Amino acid sequence: MSSNMIKLADFARENGVTDRAIQKHIKKHEDELNNHIDRLGNNGTWLDEYAQHYIRGLLLLKPAAVIQDNEEYRELEYEVQDLRQRLNAARDLLDVERAKNDGFMKAIAEAEVKSKLLEASESEKEQYKKEAERCNREAEAAQREAEKARMESEKAKQEIDSASAAAQYAAAEVERLKGRSFWERLRNK
Repeated sequence: MSSNMIKLADFARENGVTDRAIQKHIKKHEDELNNHIDRLGNNGTWLDEYAQHYIRGLLLLKPAAVIQDNEEYRELEYEVQDLRQRLNAARDLLDVERAKNDGFMKAIAEAEVKSKLLEASESEKEQYKKEAERCNREAEAAQREAEKARMESEKAKQEIDSASAAAQYAAAEVERLKGRSFWERLRNK
């Protein structure tokens, strides 16, 4: 089983919905998700990355349930706070990855300077040649790390965008619900 698979119950818990809500989405969008769901008997239903992303998109489009009492309102406020914290954490991770990338670029530049210094006597040339090869290997490793950091920063940006959209939606829903009159709350509108 792939490491990017997740159990349906865990996915539902992570997204703050019930297992049944996820199952309804799977049933409704069975054609799109058919090859991305594994049902493993007693081990439950497992979702791959595509199914997770697809269902998250559906969850963002679905309007939030109407708040019935103050407790639900507080839960929404906590959710907004949690999303903001996750957004800030993702931004911090992005900053760290950018700093790593800058360090790798500096190492590459140093390696290029060292390779230009290879104009010495024959015995020194051989020594400098070995040093240049080592620097080139380090530069290649730094480039691979920089590419990895770039990919991680893109992933972090996607998480930031997702968390930001969810936070904006939840904040707008909270603001909308705050503005209801007594009669609208009584009629649950």
